Amino acid sequence: MFSLIEDIYLHLTPAGAYRAVTGRGDDALDRLVRTLLRRADTPRLTIAEVAELTGEPDHQRATGLIYQAQEGALVQGLDGPARAPSEPFTELTDRTLSGLSDQGQVVLAPDLGPPLASAGFPTDGAARLAALSRELDDLTSRYDRLLDEIGQRGGTSMALVDRLGVSNLGWWPLRFADRRFHLVIGGLPRFGQPEFAELMWALARGLDRGATAQRSAAEGLRPRRQVRSA
Repeated sequence: MFSLIEDIYLHLTPAGAYRAVTGRGDDALDRLVRTLLRRADTPRLTIAEVAELTGEPDHQRATGLIYQAQEGALVQGLDGPARAPSEPFTELTDRTLSGLSDQGQVVLAPDLGPPLASAGFPTDGAARLAALSRELDDLTSRYDRLLDEIGQRGGTSMALVDRLGVSNLGWWPLRFADRRFHLVIGGLPRFGQPEFAELMWALARGLDRGATAQRSAAEGLRPRRQVRSA
């Protein structure tokens, strides 16, 4: 039997954020971490909130899922609420990006176009690394079936390694619903930092706000229903 400790606020750990944006699975834990990443703030744990977060109406199963996420270090409890980063995106990347590498070399790029932000690489080099990351993503996508067969479905990141297998330069595709980004890191990645979770949360929230703005604009362009006068 699982019991719920209320008045605790559920927050994604860096490991939870990593699973939310790199995993290809769709089990209950995957859906939970993605739901948390899309929220504007950390939810307060109540029976009703846990049922909504997990999509599981049975209290014991819902609470058990939260317990599994905690045991897997995907979530942690906070004494007070936290909100998604609201600072300008350039200020956020200036503060967080270089800390994701032990060498301070990082590129964050969308599917198309120039990098959103980079640190430690020359501007031209960052743009070419972003282009290379998209080609590598296309390559691994073509071999999805093979990766399934050898049990490496979730392992679509790639790296240039030294003779000991230590990464010198790595590429990671990031998935946010129907949008994809690419993270290129020189040296060893530091995904266990709180800054990684902050950056992923900001990206997810920015995409949600953009989608909402697009829907609102589209609705504003729709012809309004005419009301006939009596």
